[in-house]
Amino acid sequence: MAFEEPEETGGIRLNPRDIVNHLLLVWVIDYIAHSPTQFSRPDKPSDVIVVDAVDLDQVDENGSVGLVARKCWWRQAQLIQALRGKIGGADPLLVRMGKGGATMGRNAPFVLVSMTADPQCVGRAGQWMKMNPDFVPSTPGVAPPVPSGDWGQQASPQGSAWDQPERPDLPPPRPITPAEETVLERMARSSVPGTGTRYQGSQGPIPF
Repeated sequence: MAFEEPEETGGIRLNPRDIVNHLLLVWVIDYIAHSPTQFSRPDKPSDVIVVDAVDLDQVDENGSVGLVARKCWWRQAQLIQALRGKIGGADPLLVRMGKGGATMGRNAPFVLVSMTADPQCVGRAGQWMKMNPDFVPSTPGVAPPVPSGDWGQQASPQGSAWDQPERPDLPPPRPITPAEETVLERMARSSVPGTGTRYQGSQGPIPF
């Protein structure tokens, strides 16, 4: 029997279809390999990428620029492929949500377009981080870590402060060995049973 999983968004959701062309800061929190819905097919993966995202083109409940959404579940295949290798990264991705080209019989996929080469976008992101120095990304099943740096100093695209989305046209990354996996990956791998099959870094990529 297949069961649906709750979407842990804290009340705010950023659905890709609603934020096309929006400028985003994205931290990748978790990967769930199997979480089927009523629309799932047995020949297709029912996986989920879990992210924290800040929409810099929306305002929060206080009217401040930057709508924060915690633990959003994104099920779109292209987004999962682009983000799966970024789980637990300390640096956010600075991207616009876009749409790729449609193919016969398929809808246009959602894609993430890096904006780290755009000084205006980098400046907007850096300003948000400077105004929110206490923000830290979520972690799977545990309390967020203590802030460990000055976001205001990470606004340069030359300083590798921004992570980059994966390139779907390139081969998948090699499997991560137990010695290489990060603390976040170990926490994700050992999270509480019953919340879905979690990302297993040492087992290599999940086939599509």
